[in-house]
Amino acid sequence: HKRISSEERIIDLLYSDGAVNANLVKGYNFGAAGDEAFEKKNYGEAVKFYEDAVSFGFRPAIELQDKRDRFEQKRTQKSNAQKQRTTPVALEWLVRVRRNEALAKMELNDLDGAMLAAHAACNISKNASPESIIVLARICQRKEDVDGELQALKNLFELPVDENKLSVQEKNDRRLAGIRMQRLQFQQQ
Repeated sequence: HKRISSEERIIDLLYSDGAVNANLVKGYNFGAAGDEAFEKKNYGEAVKFYEDAVSFGFRPAIELQDKRDRFEQKRTQKSNAQKQRTTPVALEWLVRVRRNEALAKMELNDLDGAMLAAHAACNISKNASPESIIVLARICQRKEDVDGELQALKNLFELPVDENKLSVQEKNDRRLAGIRMQRLQFQQQ
């Protein structure tokens, strides 16, 4: 089986006996295949791979994150007030898969399917993935859902951000999202 490199530390920690859930690996690999198809602009194939990734990997990824959360809770006794809102580590790949599924479906003009996948990416990330929130806003814009787009943009700007860690592209995306949010707020007045 292919080792999940971005999750290797967690998997080694939680599955020290080497008994990694085979469906988690299958799901991750289907997600990687979806990313390859997406890069080649083969959106239909990408969607199929992403759906398979979710089908195989969703439950084991959630279980892995639950184990990680319990381990972290025992290891550190931080209060909820001290924790920053971040995407759960064991679910980062799944958030990416759902976000890319939304983008692929949007390219195929399946806006309802894109909306469901984008909402799933936001929910799995606990609304901590700015990339997923931006995708949701773009889909709302395409669907001409002004209220949904405005709410997504407001959620984006509620996230804590260290401007020094953003790339030039990310800074530009935030600036454009801010301008779009102001325009939508003005239209609603």
